[in-house]
Amino acid sequence: MASATASTVQNPLNPLNLPPIVRTGRTLNFTGDTMEFDEKLLNFCLDRMVDFESLKVNGFDVQHHFHNQGWDKYFEILNGLIFSNLVKMFWMKSIVYDEYEAVLGLEDKGKKISEYKDNEYYRENIKKEMFDDLTLLGKSKGMNNECK
Repeated sequence: MASATASTVQNPLNPLNLPPIVRTGRTLNFTGDTMEFDEKLLNFCLDRMVDFESLKVNGFDVQHHFHNQGWDKYFEILNGLIFSNLVKMFWMKSIVYDEYEAVLGLEDKGKKISEYKDNEYYRENIKKEMFDDLTLLGKSKGMNNECK
């Protein structure tokens, strides 16, 4: 007869001993909203992520392929509850980086034009240094390659 060993749970809130994804303390910063509009303007299209019935009606009966591979639970999760207020709060506080910015790993440093709000001479010269096309001021596609 094989003996069963009872595993000891050190943290009852984390019985699988998963690594933490958020560190508290100095590294946790509250940013406030980054979007400049009312979150009530965010609308949801509440629809099923994968609608097998609609696919079947249109000649694509593929649900059995996923069922045979054991994907039923995954599609139940995808088509499950959506916490729309939580999603809205997330997007109001998010900052989006394009692929070019995300993979470079550059240190975030430099001067902000807003720091020179009282000195128009410096502001205009900084704009000329940063942007090839001043009609696209504030947009990355108008910046020169060095400043991107």
